[in-house]
Amino acid sequence: MYDPSIFKAARVLAGWTQEHLADQAGISVTAVAHLENEGRCHLRTYQSVVGALERAGIVLDSSGVRITKQETEHGSRPAA
Repeated sequence: MYDPSIFKAARVLAGWTQEHLADQAGISVTAVAHLENEGRCHLRTYQSVVGALERAGIVLDSSGVRITKQETEHGSRPAA
């Protein structure tokens, strides 16, 4: 089980909707919502979500969520 708040925080930091994250990760919107609400998922789903976020410059690590790129996929860094 993962802390669900970290996934939502990462998605919001990227400036993405659940639908956009699902599309980028190749999973269903239901899977994204379940991950954000319950923190439970298959390893493959976790890897897909983390990979999609990393490609957008968002990294999840032991200290939380951080940006590794100045811009998101949409062209600008979201407001804090």
